[in-house]
Amino acid sequence: MITPALIEYIKTELTSGVNREALEKLLLAHGWTPSDIEVAFTQIEAFGGISMRESKKIAEETATMRKARVALMQGKPQETARILRPLSLQRMEIGAPPRGVGLLWVRWTLADAFERSGQLDSAAVHLERNLTVPFRETMYWPLVHRRLALLYARMGRVPDAIRHLAALEKLWDRPDPEVR
Repeated sequence: MITPALIEYIKTELTSGVNREALEKLLLAHGWTPSDIEVAFTQIEAFGGISMRESKKIAEETATMRKARVALMQGKPQETARILRPLSLQRMEIGAPPRGVGLLWVRWTLADAFERSGQLDSAAVHLERNLTVPFRETMYWPLVHRRLALLYARMGRVPDAIRHLAALEKLWDRPDPEVR
């Protein structure tokens, strides 16, 4: 079974210049199983320089998000909303993509749950909050604006729909020729 001490030892050795192959041989000679060694290296590669405590938190949040997605797929939008609300309120990204989970996904899925349960205003609030996620997520903003334009149109909030449609058109500057 891998331990935090094993992870830290591998990180220290790699940092000091020991190559992976030599380190694997050394660990095997000291009784570590090949699967433990592989899992340890995978964790280090996946989570880079973050601590075990942070990686545990990310793993817990990822598991929470899986539960929420399953609930939504089972037709339980209220359960999905209950599960995701605490995650959606965070101001900072959950982990650091690609390692982290992503506030955009949390809020998008929460909007799905609210929309399916007929709470369109709540869906709009969570989609609007996606536009506040730090700059690295801006590539998704056209999708968020499109969804908000359609949602606000359904709600009869035409000025808001027009505002998001205009934002979408501004961001979508290179559509396929046949679309233009």
